[in-house]
Amino acid sequence: MAQWSVVDSFVRQGVDYCQYQVRSAPYWRTGMEIFVVGDDLLHASSSTECTGFAGTHTGGIQMRVVVLDGPPDEISDDWDAISETTLWCPHGELSVHALMGGSGEGLDAISVPPGLIRIRAHARDRIHEVTRTDDDPPEQHELLVWPVSEEIGPLTLREDHIRRGREQKRAKAAVYAMLDVIRPYGTHEDHDPDLPRVTVVRRLPGTMPKLARRLPVGDRSVHLTRTGADTFEWRWTGGSAALPDDKPSVVRIENGSLRHEGVLGRHAVMLGLIWDHLLERNPDDPPAWERERAE
Repeated sequence: MAQWSVVDSFVRQGVDYCQYQVRSAPYWRTGMEIFVVGDDLLHASSSTECTGFAGTHTGGIQMRVVVLDGPPDEISDDWDAISETTLWCPHGELSVHALMGGSGEGLDAISVPPGLIRIRAHARDRIHEVTRTDDDPPEQHELLVWPVSEEIGPLTLREDHIRRGREQKRAKAAVYAMLDVIRPYGTHEDHDPDLPRVTVVRRLPGTMPKLARRLPVGDRSVHLTRTGADTFEWRWTGGSAALPDDKPSVVRIENGSLRHEGVLGRHAVMLGLIWDHLLERNPDDPPAWERERAE
């Protein structure tokens, strides 16, 4: 697989509280707290940010970033832990930061293809600094980045089991995700460029669950209208404020998967989290964001 660009040698990247952040937009805004969505290596924070976890509590790790023009040909055997997630990168720039700020040399403005990107995080020798000795190899992390047109959700490819697994808080993630989808652009945000629409894909949990035909979202709602044996139209309606998307999109059930096609790129990661919640909830119950609003 050809490399699009690369930070081709390891550089020192600071970490704080065992964390570093990967950002795919030039602005910062509050994301989800950690331990909501993800595994013990990579957590989703927002559509433009994820958090990586190190063994080192406070100090430096070795980091490199490789940007590819397509998915890697294989899963490397050289790493102890490997995880993936998707980010929205509207302006084609990626940065790695310590939790308290600060990027390693060459890691603060990496050119990547604009649009949806897939992040594959690798880690090895994640040894806590309390038990680390001078004889231990340095902790190393590598990020592979490539463009995608489908958001398939977080994925764990290999675990090193240095931390206990945590339950996915899908309802809590869906609340954040829906609020993010309906929010207007902030005053500090450049509007996204006109990039191709994308697809959200989720594996179905066995048999196809029943879907609610209407999802209330405050004074707005989403209507799911059946248009074929295995297809639905997803359309926003109502409300005094502008709709999150004034164009309908297609939900398709196909080969054991749900495909939400034709969605705005800036909504894709969040819609994936919303679908994770919708596919496991009772359709007769109000969605998580409406329950929280009523409390």
